[in-house]
This record gives sequence, C-alpha cells and structure tokens, in this order.
Amino acid sequence: MMIPEAIKGFLLLLLIFVPLERLFSHQRQSLWRQGWETDLIYFFTGNLIGKTSGLVIFLLVNILFVKGIVPKEITGFVNQQSLALQLISGLLIGEIGYYTAHRMLHQIPWLWRFHAIHHGAKELDWLVTVRVHPFDQIFTKIFQISPLYLLGYSERFFAIYALFSATMAFFIHSNLGLKFRFLNYILVTPELHRWHHSQNPETYHTNFAAQLACVDWLLGTWYLSKRRSPDGYGVNESVPVSYLKQLIYPWQNHQTLSQRRENL
Repeated sequence: MMIPEAIKGFLLLLLIFVPLERLFSHQRQSLWRQGWETDLIYFFTGNLIGKTSGLVIFLLVNILFVKGIVPKEITGFVNQQSLALQLISGLLIGEIGYYTAHRMLHQIPWLWRFHAIHHGAKELDWLVTVRVHPFDQIFTKIFQISPLYLLGYSERFFAIYALFSATMAFFIHSNLGLKFRFLNYILVTPELHRWHHSQNPETYHTNFAAQLACVDWLLGTWYLSKRRSPDGYGVNESVPVSYLKQLIYPWQNHQTLSQRRENL
C-alpha cells in the first residue's frame, strides 16, 4: 500500500508545485535540473524510510526503553487537551527538537557529512526537499517526534502534524519568489529558507527551523535580507550527483571538510 500512496502523493505535489513555480518563480530554472532523477529516487525511498523509522521510534519510546518515564498524569493531561491546544504546543515542541538536531548536523563535523547531501543542491525547488541521507532523516526524526510520543499526544494530533510537516517541507524548498512580509517572523517560508541554503558566509548558521520561524528569531539565528537574494546555493564540496554515491559519500575519507565549516 505504501508505493501507491507515494505515487499519489508525488502526482499531487507535482500538480500543485510545478504550476506555482512557473507562475511565481524566484529564479528561472529547468524542470529537469541537475539531480532531479536522484531526488525522484529519494522521494520514494524516503517515504518508506520515514514511515518505517517513525514506527520504530514509536515502539522504542513506548515499549522497550522509556515506557513510564513521563508520569501518567502528564501524558493523560496532554492527551485530553483539545486538538487545537495539542497542535499549538506540539508544533512548538516538535520544532525545538528539529531545530536542535538540525543545528547539530551543521555544527558537528561528522554529522555534517550526512547533511551536506541535502545542501549539495545548486538549485532549489519542491523536489529538493527529499534529498536527505537516510541517516540524516532518521537522526532528525528521533529528536523531532520522540518528545511528542513521550508526552502522549493523540493520534489525531500526529495525523495532522505529519501532514503539516510534510507540506511545510515542500513549501519552504519551493522556487517561489513571493514576498511573505510579516509571516517570515512566524512561519518558515521559501523567502526565508533559501538563505539557509545560500553560499553567503553570513548565513551559514541561520534559519535552522523548518516550520516556526519564531524559534530562530527567539534563539538569534533568524536571517533575512530585504535588499538582495542569495548569490547561489550549494556547498564547497564535491558532493556526487548519483543516489548510490551520495549514500556512501559520508563514509568516505575526506581530507578536508567544506570551507563552510571553517568558522565553526
């Protein structure tokens, strides 16, 4: 059932984002940009890895390791809250977890080797979203959803949260040139997130959040220039283009890390 669902999801995203990126493009680029075939593979493998890892994390949190670590009074209180309150608190908790993992991926050299795959893209569009090494994907998901499982959020919350997270991920990587003004201080937008992928030195350590831009603003890592756009995207490393080579890239012996890391 996973493959048909993934195909339906891909076609839906294709029908939504391709026309939008043509009508409101930030920069002109081909639909068949470099690496699109690799990203297509990531879309379907990442879908399977995401669902499997989510289930494994749930089982480990609730059965094997930390069952009962959070008092039942707390989990019961969280679970019985209205869906609206669960979404408000859960989005914030999940974002803090994601922010923590994402910042570690940038600042710890051996973790950066995995995350460099995602930042290797020279052009951004909705499909670049899925260019994530499996280790990177699982590492981030552990930090993002484990606290939510531990605290006892409801199944209804997770259904909406999963949909919202996926939608935001594709949205913020899209090649949309729209101006989002005050919304940039609340939610992550393409206008904001493209600076995270830029080669401009002053933005290497900014905009780590994936959904709530206010987290970056509160923690001092929010950045947006109103006068210009990023000069370019990517990293100063020879990240391979093919899927299999990207999978083994982090395990190879690198004589030097990217110049992106020199100022850490």
